[in-house]
Amino acid sequence: MSILSAAVLCSIGEAKVAYAAKARAARARSLRLAQRGQLRGPSDLSLLQEVGQAVLSVEEPEQLEKWEDGGLAAQSSLSTRQLSELGDHITGETYGHQLHDIADISSSRFIASAGNVKAAEFMQSEFEDLGLKVWVEDLKSSSDVAQFISSEVQRTGAILGRLNGTDLADEVVMVAAHFDSVNWVDVTETAPGIDDNGSGLALVLMLAKTLAKSKVNLRRSVIFAAFNAEEEGLVGSTQVAPIVASGKYGNVTSIVIADEVAWPGSGSGQREAIFETLGTVHGTTALLDTFAHSAKEGDGVEGFKVNKHGFGSDHMPFLERGIPTVLLIEGDNMHHADLWGHSSKDTFEHVDFEFGASMSRLALNVVAKLASPEE
Repeated sequence: MSILSAAVLCSIGEAKVAYAAKARAARARSLRLAQRGQLRGPSDLSLLQEVGQAVLSVEEPEQLEKWEDGGLAAQSSLSTRQLSELGDHITGETYGHQLHDIADISSSRFIASAGNVKAAEFMQSEFEDLGLKVWVEDLKSSSDVAQFISSEVQRTGAILGRLNGTDLADEVVMVAAHFDSVNWVDVTETAPGIDDNGSGLALVLMLAKTLAKSKVNLRRSVIFAAFNAEEEGLVGSTQVAPIVASGKYGNVTSIVIADEVAWPGSGSGQREAIFETLGTVHGTTALLDTFAHSAKEGDGVEGFKVNKHGFGSDHMPFLERGIPTVLLIEGDNMHHADLWGHSSKDTFEHVDFEFGASMSRLALNVVAKLASPEE
């Protein structure tokens, strides 16, 4: 059996337990296997792209369940009115403008494209304009991205901006999203990545602008982050996770990851969210409870389920290091991925600005509560 054939079988087999119609980690492993077999030309690369598409068609459903209250939701020093008013300006219109600003960077934010560099520069500029303390972490050489860029090519692994808190400033809440996109059908063509993950990046920027300009003083610091090379195997977040754990940016106590948050779905599950984590990690019950209570307060997200068996997005590297982390993702993400994901079809036709705004207000409510604990 050839290395490429083994890669195909490996990818399809592992996809059966993959997360949210993506199988990102399985794809990354198949790419590594194929690379060791020394890809020789466009035909081999084309086969790998076909593997990426084939994987999407064989995955099992997400392991969703109803939320049960653990009684550990964060209690905020901010009033209900203060929390509500924080998000008043996050509307479908303002969210749509933000998402268009991201899309206008380039027709592709794929790791090998010039648009990837422009996206990193855009995020750094946005954070600096808000007066945040900014860190830019380089993307280290990795077999996951070596298929597409040489080791001499410089890329940014992550951009982080910190908004300082008051009396608990060394304690940090992080909200993050990946800024890269991909078109696995043809990596040389357009990869607009409007839902995956322009929508999550727009959420992060909406929260950064809201909290940086707000007169509300949060006790804990908040870090806003954008990761690169998620589509090739969570590369940026995996490289940043140990730095986060080291305390370089402060004591990060909880993390919210936004990935695909603007497709409202179809059928009976419209306008719903999924809160995903690993239930075995200490502190995740409190995070899920906080999300659930915020969602039940009502602001456009009309339902939710939880998944305590997370897989395949940027929450995983942090959970694996014991940092309580929840992925916020649209409830009907599998349908979106099957029809339009990781292709040139991930366009504005398949997102809803009002729903993206609702998910952003939900995330804002959660982050504000986490960053303003009762005294």
